[in-house]
Amino acid sequence: MTTPLAPEKIGKYTISREIGRGATSRVLLAHDPFAARDVAIKLVQADTGMDAEMRRRFEKVFLNEASLAGQLVHPHIIAIYDADVAEDYRYIVMEYVNGSTLEPYCRPDNLLPVADVVETAFKCALALDFSHRKGIIHRDIKPANIMIGPDRETKVT
Repeated sequence: MTTPLAPEKIGKYTISREIGRGATSRVLLAHDPFAARDVAIKLVQADTGMDAEMRRRFEKVFLNEASLAGQLVHPHIIAIYDADVAEDYRYIVMEYVNGSTLEPYCRPDNLLPVADVVETAFKCALALDFSHRKGIIHRDIKPANIMIGPDRETKVT
């Protein structure tokens, strides 16, 4: 099976390259010309097997969840800037963290120092507590959904 190429543009955003991939989506590095910043776009392909009513419901839930996540303004939660549903895909535009996920640090030969682990866990706990107090539960917390940026910046995605 071949991977579809990333579009050159999604809405006003110019796509640079793919920076990540999950079970149901791809993450693209893009540029927002209006805000003059790089952003990450989570691109979810439309399921061609859905009937029109099921697709409409899914798209409504998708936009509602993106809107709720966008209301979570916290230093350790990725900021959501935009979301939309287009003909062939759904997407969420979010803050770009120039770093990596925690995944590489889960191997025995590449563990973080204990002080960094404690700091990262504390920042994640603060972010999850904040979202929980707002009535939002993450449902998929794992190393692949935690970004570590420059200067040990920690962001839950």
